Formats: sequence, structure tokens, C-alpha cells
Amino acid sequence: MLDLGYLNQPQERNKPNYRLWVTLAFIAFLAANFWLGSRYPALNEKAMMGGDTPVAGLSFDILFEVLPNSGILWEFTANVVNWINTNLKGMAFGVLFGSAVLTLLPLIQRRSFDNGFANSALGVVIGAPLGVCVNCAAPIAFGLHAGRMRLETTLSAMLASPTLNVIVVTMSFALLPFHLAVIKLVLALALVLLVVPLLCRYILKSETDSTRHDAVKVSNAASPTGLTAWIAKVLAPAEVESEKQGFVSSIQWFVKTYARNLFFIFIVTVPMMLVAAALGAVVATLTDPGELTRALPGRGAFMIISAMILIVLCASFVPAPIALDIILVTVLLQIGMRTEYAMATLIALGSFSVYAFFILWKAISLRTGIVVWAAVIALSMAGGILVKVSHSDVLQYYQNKQIEAIQAVDGIDWPTLHELPPAVSLADLRPTITSQAIRSNSVPASFQSSNGNLISLAKLELSDGVRTTEAEGPAFSRLVGTQIGLMEKGVNSPMRELGYQAMGGAIAAGDLHGDGWTDLVVTRPTHGLGLSVYANVGGKFVRQEHDLGVVDDSEVFNLALADLDGDAQLDMVVSTIRNGDFVFYNDGGNFTAEKMTVLNEPSQATLASISFADLDSDGDVDILSGRWGPRGVSEGWGLRPEHNRNQIFWNLGGEDFRVEELPGVAGQTLTTLISDFDLDGQLDIFSGDDAGATDLVTFLGEGGAIRSFGREEQPFPYYTNSSMSYAQGDWNNDLIIDYYAVQVAQSDGESRDRSADNRTLFNICTQFGEDIGWSESEVLKCASELLSIDQIRDGRNMRMLHDCGTSSLARDRAICGAASTIRSLENRFRNPKGDRQRFEKCHAALRTIPALQIYCDSLLLPAAKRMPKEEFEELYRPSFQNGNMLMMRKTPDGAFVDLAKEKGIRSPGWGWNGRFIDLDQDGWKDILVMTGIWQKAAGSMTNVFYRNDGQMFEDATESYGFQDVVPSYSYVSFDFDRDGDIDVFRDNNAMRMIVHRNDKPAGPALWVNLRDSHGNRLGLGARVTICVDGETTVRPGRCQMQLVDGSGGFKSSRPTAVHFGLGKAQQVSLIEIKWLDGEVSTIKPTNLLDGEITISRN
Repeated sequence: MLDLGYLNQPQERNKPNYRLWVTLAFIAFLAANFWLGSRYPALNEKAMMGGDTPVAGLSFDILFEVLPNSGILWEFTANVVNWINTNLKGMAFGVLFGSAVLTLLPLIQRRSFDNGFANSALGVVIGAPLGVCVNCAAPIAFGLHAGRMRLETTLSAMLASPTLNVIVVTMSFALLPFHLAVIKLVLALALVLLVVPLLCRYILKSETDSTRHDAVKVSNAASPTGLTAWIAKVLAPAEVESEKQGFVSSIQWFVKTYARNLFFIFIVTVPMMLVAAALGAVVATLTDPGELTRALPGRGAFMIISAMILIVLCASFVPAPIALDIILVTVLLQIGMRTEYAMATLIALGSFSVYAFFILWKAISLRTGIVVWAAVIALSMAGGILVKVSHSDVLQYYQNKQIEAIQAVDGIDWPTLHELPPAVSLADLRPTITSQAIRSNSVPASFQSSNGNLISLAKLELSDGVRTTEAEGPAFSRLVGTQIGLMEKGVNSPMRELGYQAMGGAIAAGDLHGDGWTDLVVTRPTHGLGLSVYANVGGKFVRQEHDLGVVDDSEVFNLALADLDGDAQLDMVVSTIRNGDFVFYNDGGNFTAEKMTVLNEPSQATLASISFADLDSDGDVDILSGRWGPRGVSEGWGLRPEHNRNQIFWNLGGEDFRVEELPGVAGQTLTTLISDFDLDGQLDIFSGDDAGATDLVTFLGEGGAIRSFGREEQPFPYYTNSSMSYAQGDWNNDLIIDYYAVQVAQSDGESRDRSADNRTLFNICTQFGEDIGWSESEVLKCASELLSIDQIRDGRNMRMLHDCGTSSLARDRAICGAASTIRSLENRFRNPKGDRQRFEKCHAALRTIPALQIYCDSLLLPAAKRMPKEEFEELYRPSFQNGNMLMMRKTPDGAFVDLAKEKGIRSPGWGWNGRFIDLDQDGWKDILVMTGIWQKAAGSMTNVFYRNDGQMFEDATESYGFQDVVPSYSYVSFDFDRDGDIDVFRDNNAMRMIVHRNDKPAGPALWVNLRDSHGNRLGLGARVTICVDGETTVRPGRCQMQLVDGSGGFKSSRPTAVHFGLGKAQQVSLIEIKWLDGEVSTIKPTNLLDGEITISRN
């Protein structure tokens, strides 16, 4: 037996105890370094991200990805490694701190009180500030116990660390329904201050007695057997020297003693960490919280209690990292977990674990581990039962508070937009447009075309403006739209939290007047009616007058440009909110209601995605529409809305269309893509849905007939879960199309600096102030208003379990009450055929806010029930939730492989529009992703620019001038000033439109326009390849390829001219066009490098 009785020998009181001060100094350094450098910043970040914190298995810090097509062995391995990676700092701190405590305690004469309750309170004082999970606190508890602290103190410190830390408690009140947070706090206090001392007094009496008197030997952790005992005996000194020691000798004593204690605690605790990681990974691999939530019973006391017991046993078993309980329960509540199960999970998860059980067993006794585990289980069950019993009363309380918030206002004083300057008529603009028309000149070249058609090549002149090439500063200059005539002025509005307005910001670019200058069309900001057409006048923009009839009096949701009548002029497709969808035909740059076709009559569905291609190869451009509509005020559906079924509008010519609804489950489509996914020469169609796991490629055959769809036919092994945009392009110049998918992909901590300085509401408003010229008081007012608006989402997400009292403005409290009320009615329990009773209740509750009563209307719509899991899995591939995808054909059989993680573009943030585009014009296509969300502006991140070096992508956001905390959803790119480089225009969803002007391209660029007299006049669907510097054979290396693409992205319609950055190339030596009908045209220019060209087939 190892005798550690020397630890309690008294020190000479009249001699300076340098050993004590050296040990305390080390502990202070260790704690400060961990708390300030790691733990509290990490907890603050999780508090800010809340339910959006990335979670995989039992881990936050994802080192090894678990993909939907991963095998079970890989998933288990990844869960083990990720758990270790997530807990590495905390566990290391636990071992280091526990060793330091074991070194310190022998130097302290009095380490406990005579009263057990006081000793438990001491444990809370020690444990609560630690801020580590119960797994990381277990080695510290081991150190406390081995250092002769009372058992009440040891147990309370271990249990208080994960449950009573100030940030964890704050998180629970910020993210959870108030009553759940209160119950969690009360039961956590009861556990450490009441249950633990009572257990020690009446059940763990002998274990407590072994720590009560100094004369009694240390518990079995201090007298181990086997290898551990041998090592401890070798390392431990015979006794603590009591004579006076100098400062140097005290340091020597500390190093020796601490090393012995560290090794002792390490060898006892670390092996069990690995065992716990493996056991937790088994549970994480075999369980799916979402599926479990949907399977839990909602009726029958016996069934509910039985299910609760199983949940509590599982939750208290797994070694969860700190704050996982709050974040996971927040997510589970949002996807529909009943509150009694949520409460039981909240207490059990993180309060205890199998690893804590091992430590208590090893350090104290098997009985101690079992008793403490049983206490946690009992309190978890008590919490769940208490919530179940009180549910009706609590629900009624929240509903009353929500109604009070609504009735506290007599209508809403909605923000109003600034008046725009008068628009200019096309007649007044015509002379300028005519005079600035770009001249073209033929380019000497040799031509060859496989079908013998005549091919011609003309070059359009660039402007006389001089490109800005400042010596310092980023490559792109940030301009406020008003500087170049884009006069849209937005407002901060709570409507951006709700329904249609939560998905704002459509933008389209194209040459509307045929003068060679690219124009803009944008939706109006929130609360605005109609749209704005901006004519490009020499690199400045002038708002053009138009008469669009009903559209001018409607809120426009989306818009896009394409030539639909075969006259080589861009026509405009417009989708309104509840007033129908239309085509406006271009009449020499003019758009009027007189030349308009109705696509859809008024309904609750909108066209969130509008794509164009000649899908049936008949020479006319068809329209693929991805439909979207809110469920109440929310952007996701539990029930499947039949009115949101996607459509193809087959172009019959003569301004007439035939509509065909697409098969599959009606979802919430935000993006569509048209591409030849199976390389059979026929275009196929893809729809990407938000929060539905229903992304789908539908394969088309001859004449556009639907050939096949379903799980087995899908080209990708999996899809994104909350798809915002898909794009296609050749990023590595291997002349094979790759695909990039963007979704809600919060950073995993490796690819982004998520410092709070870049995400605060104050910084957003400060940027507004710089753009507009606000005073400091106006900036503060803006930040206060955004903070108030941000609280609406909390109420909306918690549905009926939020009192809507956190917003500072009565307006926002009322809107929160309305949103919560609607969500409490529009759920999976309503009549799927339409629920008139709930509709009337909703309408009556919102009578003082008539503008929001429209969101009650979805209750009248029929919706399909959730498809059975087996049937669903036969139709759809699995979805991936933790990042974006880069799909490339890499396997010998041409199958796709996801390389987003490997190439450094997995997690840019809450993404929206993402496109392949060579912004630095070095010959490699980069990726620009718009990020952020107005529904939760405090958590927004800057937009992300991934620069492509040919092998990898690097985050070059700041160095290229795209750093901006103001959220944006969409953008388009084109050379607005015709100076030979590509610029970026962001949507008008903020206070002002923002333009990023390209001032420092790495090389010249070539734009290629197609003109085809065979129909499909702008060549949509054609493939353009260029080769440089003498290369006259199409092959990877000095060649680039692009598609003339009228699809993809999020609410962004781009010019049809394809853009090639040329880098250091000296000459374009070959241009190859593969037209949609299969004809291949080859052009070998004599003297061509940069600029804009038009290739015509006659």
C-alpha cells in the first residue's frame, strides 16, 4: 500500500511558505491561460451561434467528417477522433489542473468544514468557474479527492462545473424556453447543494468518513494496485519536507511533486478517457436525434415514462462536451421534440457520463459511481415529469403573454422607404443609349464548323476609361451604390424576420438596350413595391421608367432575364408575392404590361428560382421554376405543400407556354440548375430545397420528356440539407464540369476567423453609418433596433414557448407574439386537408396586425403528410448538414466525389449565393459566397472569397476587399464600366446596394457572347472552350471551358456572356463552341487576347 499520510503533516508557521505561493502562481497561470485563451471565448462563440453551432455526433470541433455515404466503421472512428479533438483542451486542462490541486492541497491546513452542506457549497465555488464538461472535471475531482478534500466537495465540484458555469447558465436562458432554463438551474442547484450532501450523509457514509478525518488513510485511488501503484511508489517522495526552504528549492520541490502528481493522475484517468470516447462513439453512431425525436410517443403515461427513461439513460451515459446539452436541446425543440423529453435530456446530458462513472469508481468506490449516476437519472426524470405535468399551464401562460404582446399595439407603424428620384423615360435616355453603343469590328480568324454553318467573329471595343491600379489597398474597392447612381435605400425592418421577406434581394444583369453596356434590374428593398430597372450610362446608372401594371403595385419576390421570344433581346420574368408570375417582353429596352404573359395566377407560392434553357431542343428557351412558399411565417415545412410543386414552362412560341408540374415531393426549392449530369447529350434539371432533404436531379430524354428520377439514378452520393444555391463550372481546368453547393454551413473553426468583432450589430450599423453618413447616435439607434428585431426569431423558433418580452420595442414584441401564435397553429398537428378552425383562430388573434394575417392563409392549403421513411429513402439520396459540397468526377467510372473539405471551401458560414467566377482573372475560377442572415444579424459573418491557385482555394476575403459584415444574399458579376475586368454587384437587401469594383486584376480577360440564328438566339446551354499561347487542340493545360448557363445560384440572373481570365497569357489561339444541337465550331483567331467578342452562327 502506498502511504500518503505525509501529505497532512503540519508546516512550520513562522517560515515563509514559498511552495504554497509557487503552486498558487502556477494554478493562476494555468487557469487564466485556459479560461481567457480558450474556454470562455469558445463558450461565448457557442452562445452567439446557439442552435446553429456545428455538431457532429458528440463533437463541436470536427476533424474527421462523417458524410452520408460513410461506412459505419469510419463513422465510429470519426466520432472517436472528433470527440477527442473537441475535448482535448478541456481534458488536458482537467488533468493539469487536477495535478496542480493535488500539489496544492497538502500545503493548506484547513480544507473543509464540519458541515456537509457547507462542503458542497465549497465544491460549487470551486467547480462552477472551471467551465469544463463533467468529463474534464472528473480528473480535477480525482485530484481533489486524492488531496484529501471532503467527498461532498469533490462531487459537487465535478457536477457544478458543467451545469452552473455562468456562461452555460446564461446560454440556457438565452436559447431555451424560460421555464426549461429555470427548472434546469433549480435542479442543478438542488443536485449539488442538497442531494450530494444528503447522499454523503446517509448512503455514502463510509466513503465520506474516509475523507472526514486526517488520520484515516486516503481512499483506494491513493492506494492503487498493479502498475499504477508501482509507478506512484517510485515517483512519490517519502514525505513532505517541513524545514525552511528557499525560493529555488521551493520551485524544485514543485516541479518534482507536480510531475509525480501529473503522471499519477494521467495514468489513472487518460486510458479511461479513450474507453469513454469509444463508448460514446458507439451511441453517437447508432442513434439519430432527429429520428429519435420523431419516434417518441406523445400519449400514454406508461409509454412516455418508458421513453423518458431510455432517453435519460442514454443521455447520462454519453460523454458530452460542455454546452452540448443546451445546443442539442435547442435544435431538438426546433424540429419538434416534446418539452418533457427535452427537459429530461437537458438535465441528463452533460451532468454525468460513463467517464465520470469510471473515475468515481476508480477513485472512490463502485457504489459512489452508481449512486451519483442514479441521482442524476432521478433528477432528470423529475424534471421531465414536472414539465409534462405543468405543460398545459405553462403553454397557456406563454400564449397569454403572446396575445398580450399583440394586443399591446393598435396596429404596426411599419418603416417606410425613402422616396426615389423620378425615373427617366426611355425616350429621354434613347439619345445617350444610341450614342454610347459599342462598335464592333471583325476579327481575322480561320473558321470550321462540323455542320457547315457559317461562323463569324466580331470584337466589341472597350471604353476609353483607365483602369484604377492603386499601389496599395485591396484588389476590389468597395463602392456604395449611390456613388454610381443605384439609388435604392433600404430600412431596418422586422418584416425581414418573416415569410417571404426573409428571402429577399433578387438581382439580374444583362444588356437590355443592345448598346453593349450591361444594365441592372433589382427588386425593391423590404416594404417597397415593384422593381427598379437601371440603365447603364457610361458606367453610371439611371433609373428607367416603366409601366408593369399589377407588378408595380406588388412586392416582387424574384426576377430574371432571358431571351424568350427569339429576338436576341433579354425579356424579364417576374415573380410577385401573392399576385402571380409574369413574363415581360423586351421592346427595344422598354417593358410594359401591354407585352406581358401570365405564367401563374396569384397564389401563396413564389418562384424562388428561375432558370432558362432549351430543354426540349426545339429552338425556344424554356423556363424551369423552383417554387417556394412559407408555412405560416417560417421558411420550412413539416407537412409537404402541394402548391409548391416545381414547374417547367414549355415555350410554345408566340408568347405562349405550356406548364408541366414536376414529380417528386413538393418541397421548398431555392435553387435550380440545368446541366447534362449523365453526359448523354441531353440537359437534365436539378432542384435544391431548403430544410427538406429533397434535392433531386430529374433526367430528361428526347423532346424534354421526363426519363427517370429517384435514388438510384442520382449522380451525387448525397446532397446538401438546406440548399441555398448550386453552381457549375470547371475550377481546375480539366475541361470537366464540377458542381459547388452552398447551404447553411457554419464555420467549423478551421477555415474562418469568427471573432465577435466581425459579427456584432454595432459593427453592421457602423458600416451603415459610413455608407450613409450617420452620426454616432444614429448608429447606436440602428444597433438597438436590430437587437430588438433579432429577438423575434427566438420567439418564432420556440413557437408557443416564448413570452416575447425580450425585444425592446413594442412593435417587435407584437410581431414576435404574432409569429409565435402562427407557428403554434401551423404545425404537423393541423388538418392536412386544410384547417378552417385554426385559420379563423389565427386570423382573429392577428386582427390588430392585418399585414400579418396573410400568413394565416397557409392553414387553408392542403399538404401531404410526411412520407414514410422507407418510401422516402427509395426516392432521395441522404443529405449532408455540416458544410458545402464540391462535387467532381474523380473515380474511374466517372462517379462524383466531394472534395470541398480537401480544397478548403467547406464552411464559409450561413451561405446564400455562391458562384464559380475568376475574379482575379488569373485563369483559375474562384468562388465568391454571400453569407449572413438578417433574421439573426448578430450572428452574421462577412462574405467569403475563395481564391483558386489551381490546386487549392485560399480564403482571400480581406486581401481582395470583400470583408463586410453587412449580410448579403445574392450578387451578379459583370464589367459595368467596360474597363476590362469583372466587378461584383450585391443585392439591395441592406441600407444601400454595394459594388465591389475590380481595380487590380492579375491579368486581362475575354468575354464571349454567342448569337445563333437557329433559335435560342443567345446560345444557352452551349459549351465554350478557349486555349492560349499557341495551343490549337482542346485539352487540359492551356485551355479553359465554360457553359453559357442560365441557371444556378440564389436569386441572381447573370449576363449570358462567358468570362475567361487570361492571367499571363499572351494570345488566345483557339476558341471552340459546342452548340446545344451538337454542332462544333472551331475558331483560330489571328491576333486576339482580351476584350469582348461576339461569335455568330448563321
